Amino acid sequence: MITPGYSLSATERVLPRMALDFTTASLDSRVTVTRALNTATRVNSSGNIEIVNANLPRFDFSPTSIGTCRGLLIEESRANLVLSSGDLSNATYWVAQRATAVGASGTAPDGTNSATLATEDTTASNNHLFGRQSVTAAAGATITKSVFLKNGLTNGRRYAILTMIGATNVEWVVAVVDLVAGVVTSTSNGTSGTYVSSSITSWNNGWWRCTLTGSITGTNPNVRIQLSNTGTPASFGGFGIYTYNGDGVSNLYGWGMNVEVGAFATSYIPTTTTSLTRNADYVSMTGANFSDWFNASEGTLVVEASTFKPTTSSSSAVVAEVNDGTLSNRNTMQYQSNLANARTVTAGSIVVNLTQAYVANATDKLAYAFKTNNFAFARNGSIVGSSVSATNPTVDRLTIGSFSANTAPLNGYVKTLRYYSIRLTNAELQAFST
Repeated sequence: MITPGYSLSATERVLPRMALDFTTASLDSRVTVTRALNTATRVNSSGNIEIVNANLPRFDFSPTSIGTCRGLLIEESRANLVLSSGDLSNATYWVAQRATAVGASGTAPDGTNSATLATEDTTASNNHLFGRQSVTAAAGATITKSVFLKNGLTNGRRYAILTMIGATNVEWVVAVVDLVAGVVTSTSNGTSGTYVSSSITSWNNGWWRCTLTGSITGTNPNVRIQLSNTGTPASFGGFGIYTYNGDGVSNLYGWGMNVEVGAFATSYIPTTTTSLTRNADYVSMTGANFSDWFNASEGTLVVEASTFKPTTSSSSAVVAEVNDGTLSNRNTMQYQSNLANARTVTAGSIVVNLTQAYVANATDKLAYAFKTNNFAFARNGSIVGSSVSATNPTVDRLTIGSFSANTAPLNGYVKTLRYYSIRLTNAELQAFST
């Protein structure tokens, strides 16, 4: 059965037996999505962040190209460790020093009047900060902090410093962001802090999502946002402090702090009085919904997807696979370490393993053809490799964005997925992955 309304390109000479287009923001009735609790979010078609209820797909839209669906968002489980994530002026949880923090001061990325306006005071030769809070984490844990920031509309501070500190003055990591040019201008760390990465990404209505990933040697880091009068501080003092003379009027907006244990940022997890966990997304087709279109002897999967898992991570990020509910029999496309990978496992042994380097956050078109003694993997219009001496495994289900046990989540987007009930030719693999 071909999914109604799925558009085929002119280069496709073979019709798929099954086709899914997640960029239409609709879910085929044969697909099951499982995710407990109502703590997950997405960007909706209006460009605003919103909560998605349990066991519903997260069709995520661009926060800048309003109305453009990026596909089905599939992520691992993560917890947001900070409290009152959407109100950085809440003095019960957040501390401001040599600055004022006023809530309900503007439209936040969720479309509500919940942005905090932080304005520095006139203190000379000192730092000016808001959004300071300690979180509970193990010693040496890799932490990713993300927050939405915006240059003030009047007397705006162009620069902000994301900071993560520990109990001693040498435990710190910082990144300076430019809220006009949209670039990271400076990074640094103390002798007992490790800087990993940072980023700034454009968002709707003049906002930027800014991230800092790093670690300190001790437990329970303190996170904070410093205002800055420059993008390139000459030096940072103990605890990553940058000092300058405040002018009493310069300001910026903040909202939506995530602090996660992990090497990259995931979607926003809103919190109030307690830390909250977003559970993993699990997407599958089983039973007759699978057997209706699957050919046990040969076939081809073609998927358009992307992952934001960094290439430095050794963990797997599965795009899609057909399997038997275990890791022992499967045809898989995934990202692992710095490689895009097509792999076949039969009776517990890896019999095909075809790889090529990938770039995080770039959309890939992947095509994997499987038939006993006749396997091939294509990516973005080129044949990666082939194998003519392996047995095709027996499988009974499709999982999208993870292994069958809901491990190795994609942490990214699946745009389209097509299945052909034959082993396409290598020329067709190249054409369909272009």
